Amino acid sequence: MLYRFLVLFLLIGFVSGCKQEKYPKADQDESDQYFRQSGDFAGSHILVSYKGAEGATATRSKEDARKNANAILNSLKTDPSKFEDFAQKNSDDKTTAARKGDLGSWPVGAMVPDFELAVRQTSIGKVHPKVVETPFGFHIIRRNSLRTKFVGGTAILLGYKTPETPQFTRSKEATEARAAEIKKQLNAGNFDALATKFNDFEKKATYWKPFTRLDQNNSEEIMPLFESLKYGEVGGPIDLKGVIGFFKREKMVLVTAAHLLISWKGATPVPATGANPTIRTVSRSKDEARTLVNQLLAQLRQNPNQFEALVSTSSDDVITMKTGGQLGTWFLGGGLPAFDEVIKKVPEGQVFATPIETEYGFHILRRMKVPEMLFKD
Repeated sequence: MLYRFLVLFLLIGFVSGCKQEKYPKADQDESDQYFRQSGDFAGSHILVSYKGAEGATATRSKEDARKNANAILNSLKTDPSKFEDFAQKNSDDKTTAARKGDLGSWPVGAMVPDFELAVRQTSIGKVHPKVVETPFGFHIIRRNSLRTKFVGGTAILLGYKTPETPQFTRSKEATEARAAEIKKQLNAGNFDALATKFNDFEKKATYWKPFTRLDQNNSEEIMPLFESLKYGEVGGPIDLKGVIGFFKREKMVLVTAAHLLISWKGATPVPATGANPTIRTVSRSKDEARTLVNQLLAQLRQNPNQFEALVSTSSDDVITMKTGGQLGTWFLGGGLPAFDEVIKKVPEGQVFATPIETEYGFHILRRMKVPEMLFKD
């Protein structure tokens, strides 16, 4: 197996969004929308297979495959910019050929050894100088940056009944008629109001988790659609196989934070049930919790440098109390709504001026600097 995830690609058959004539890209600077993917490596390949190679449908001989691969590589040495064209037209890996050879990202050890070694030996953006043989055939390999563009925003989602979405009773035709009604009146200014009225998933616009070119969310049109929108603009409808969606693009912003949690008896534990809840069981009342959190916040105003110490001795979040209250990094819009609402107002390294109430308790929220590695190759 070339690498473990490749089988999933072959089975699922992700398709690249390529309807650029329908969705011309928005004219705006998006250089700050590139973030590091999970994994250790990223790359593209052109596979030239042969009869008898693992998973091959090719009929050419092994020697012919070797010659073809070397011919492609020699052409790329003259003009490396043609890599994606060659991948689309010549690669026997038809799944990644549809994505111009892009394999995405993967962790150490996921590739067969010879493939991974070639990637390790190659600089980012460069093509490996030799054809690499694996049980799948012969590969021309380009190492890519782990940084890739993320797009996302919010959505109005209209469901219709299919075997995969039996929870809806509305027919596709009725849903298309409703979508047409919405489209007549939809604009950036009334998007949220229409979401409250029409969204079948919640009584507000649904957070559309940021995604990359490799995650098409059941539609080859969705990445081109998002890329055609400027920040704050709306588009659609798009049929997502059981759901018709309208989308509002937002600028992707990463945030990192830490918190100190003071809970009260009856607040929601995390998880709500189970042997190992992550919030300490307490007997204090909500009023007592409010008094305590305000006392701790007053201490922090006098000495902000004691945040980690107070977390370790006072926080009721038994997981993050061990790490200075670290909540990790997320895209703005994907965290607790109460956190997302205020963290935009907090300078890095500082604590929000008042406690934040959620179903879990009262939080003292501190905004942290986003790790630089998330912006690097």
